[in-house]
Amino acid sequence: MDPIEPDQKAVALAAELKRQGADPGAAPEAAVARLREIRETGKASDLVVATVLGDIPSDSAAKLLNEIAGAAHGATRRAAKRALFKLRQHGVRHETSPFGAGTPSPDRPGPAQPVATIEGQLARAVRSDEYSGLSAMLSPFDANGERIVWLLKEQPEGGVRRLWGIVSERRGLRAMMSSRLSRRQLREERAEVERESGMRLVDAAAKLADFILCEAYRRTAETERAAVGKFLQVRAEFVAGAVPPHIEHPVYQELAGALDVTPAPALLDEPVMAAFIPPKDELESFAEEIERVRQSPLVLSGVQQQDRIAQILERALEHLLRDERRAAARRYLEDSAYYLIRANRSEAAQWAVAAAEMLAQGADVRRVPLFQRWVQAGVSAVAADAARRGQEVPRLILTPAEARRAAGSKDVRR
Repeated sequence: MDPIEPDQKAVALAAELKRQGADPGAAPEAAVARLREIRETGKASDLVVATVLGDIPSDSAAKLLNEIAGAAHGATRRAAKRALFKLRQHGVRHETSPFGAGTPSPDRPGPAQPVATIEGQLARAVRSDEYSGLSAMLSPFDANGERIVWLLKEQPEGGVRRLWGIVSERRGLRAMMSSRLSRRQLREERAEVERESGMRLVDAAAKLADFILCEAYRRTAETERAAVGKFLQVRAEFVAGAVPPHIEHPVYQELAGALDVTPAPALLDEPVMAAFIPPKDELESFAEEIERVRQSPLVLSGVQQQDRIAQILERALEHLLRDERRAAARRYLEDSAYYLIRANRSEAAQWAVAAAEMLAQGADVRRVPLFQRWVQAGVSAVAADAARRGQEVPRLILTPAEARRAAGSKDVRR
């Protein structure tokens, strides 16, 4: 069968695969098993198989799509990624863990049950009404990893009610307040915030802003909740629904065509990425190991030394992108891509969402230039801190000239 683009001849695709026994309307597991068989025998291209798998809401369909995406390039890989996104919209999630392990990602829910009933569709429609009459604004991350999130609710008598949150990547929800404003006051305050902070606020989906605030509140330590302890009560005055446990980030749909882009290291030069730095305490042992290699009394050629250092950096990167750390890095990249596309930085937005997709899919990023530069920058920062501390340590042994100068300064003070 000749390759067929996923957005063309859909009826012909379905009819052909039905004739081969892979009816998407049949039992999901049987349909996926038949598609796997068709793929292995070469009776249909991977592009065609991926297109049809997107209509089968099951974990086995997502698993096969991940296999296709991992082995394909170009149009076929894009078709597989689009199909995976389509399944995730129906509650099916099947990702791989970091660096190729074949287990579900710990920071996302495990395999979800297919959602195919009319009741389920109606329930989702009802939930979407929770955000009716709401809008939002977001700032980028500043150098400290903090940003402003505004959730806005239209008021029947005019104007808006605003939930203002300050969200920190490291400490969760740092501050929160609610107030009523006229439209004019809202415009004036927006202009003032942008002028004083030097950061542009962009319009955003209320659902995403709500999730960012709720997720930040979840990450706020109990000892620091005094300033935001009434957040859930205040939020209930804006959003009627329950706190969302997770969200499929809208940036993946907005930039679906960029998921195969190679993320360039230049992304790290964007101001919004200023706080995207590895935790220094996580890298100290790796920085010390690299320094030992550089100072080793063993005779190593320049090539051997660089190979040793590259191996250490790969281990450091693997350490940094496991479990909760990987989830935090992915979340930062997703939100940055969302902001960048609204700030007319489309190329940087594509790099950010492509990097986030790599983390979401459990790709081996140890040889991706963006992540290599990221971990190198982190190790360099740790080494620079260590060098500064070394210079600040007082010397106990002085040269004779230094001793005379020190004695002279004491005589002057007397």
